[in-house]
Amino acid sequence: MENNIISRKLDFDTLLVKYPQLAPYFKGGKYDFRNNDAVIAITEVLLKEWGLKVHIHSDRLCPRIFNRLDYLEFMRRLLGSWTKHVGLDVGTGHLAIYALLGAKLFDLQFVGTDIDQESLELARDIVEQNHLQEKIQLVLTRPQEPLFSRFVELLGSRNGFVVCNPPFYSSFDEMERRAEIKSGPRFPTAAANELVVEGGEVAFVHRMILESETVKASSIRWFSSLIGKYDSLKPLISLLRARKIDNFGVHEFRSSQALAGTRRWILFWSFQPERPDADLFNSIVHQKTRRELQCTPEKLLERIDGLENVDKTRNSGSVVLELPGDVWSRAYRRQKRFLQDRAQVEVLLGNPIKLIWKSGHNYQLFESFYNWCKRIEQS
Repeated sequence: MENNIISRKLDFDTLLVKYPQLAPYFKGGKYDFRNNDAVIAITEVLLKEWGLKVHIHSDRLCPRIFNRLDYLEFMRRLLGSWTKHVGLDVGTGHLAIYALLGAKLFDLQFVGTDIDQESLELARDIVEQNHLQEKIQLVLTRPQEPLFSRFVELLGSRNGFVVCNPPFYSSFDEMERRAEIKSGPRFPTAAANELVVEGGEVAFVHRMILESETVKASSIRWFSSLIGKYDSLKPLISLLRARKIDNFGVHEFRSSQALAGTRRWILFWSFQPERPDADLFNSIVHQKTRRELQCTPEKLLERIDGLENVDKTRNSGSVVLELPGDVWSRAYRRQKRFLQDRAQVEVLLGNPIKLIWKSGHNYQLFESFYNWCKRIEQS
């Protein structure tokens, strides 16, 4: 059967036979994803296919499943591995969908927080019905309570990451105005706090960024949030830069074409020195963490061996360099003074040679090293 988590393909011929309740929404060879009842029906069916028993209330927000899966898959790539990680879903909702998918499909531990007691009670029933109490912990919080402090307490020494699907809109008027220029339902069915917050998603994620600074010494490796409006990115990126948070990026993705291919963005940031893979940057923000050279490996390595205070780890086909600063600079050669920032760079000895910035907070240090290597290439 093609209802595959990875391929995202829906075999409606099989689904319609197995689940006749989908038939009223399948007409002319297409499923009506613009109908809220239709979305609820297919979501319940897909979750059942993946071993989850769920009843979605029509007066609550029904999540787009593939959208959520894409987000979780991105976080797995960002983290490198799920091993020994615990997720926090800020505003988990009545389904605790990220926690459900994470626990069931990826064997993750999750904490879900929400300010809506009724939503949490509904979510707790679902967690218990699916026997996931040992993997999912749900916590009721107050609107002005710090977003991350409870999670840090629960984490202990384990590594954490944060996901969030913030309320997109600043008011119901804004929600209706945006609905008027789109085809489909007038606006989603949901509890008020699921869709609307004062200041909209910009204000909510702004708060996340500021509060993340208060727990930057914790073991939370990555903070992130889904962004629903492209215009929201610019002020949030400006805030990250103003707060001197240098390790951040934006990842754009589209949900399945069956779900109208809606564009969404993931804003992610960290206080850790490890740099994400260059392939994860695909929108707006793109520091070039991967550079290429055309010189021979022997020529480059000979010059690198002449650098002072550089630790080198040689592997098959690569060399990992621990750079204590710009020891190749004129200032260092003349006065033994250099930038005190550290960086880890992996040199892949292929054709072309690739320099990959693996760790560090000073992008200029990596660029300076690359420019030094370029001069070797051109010599």
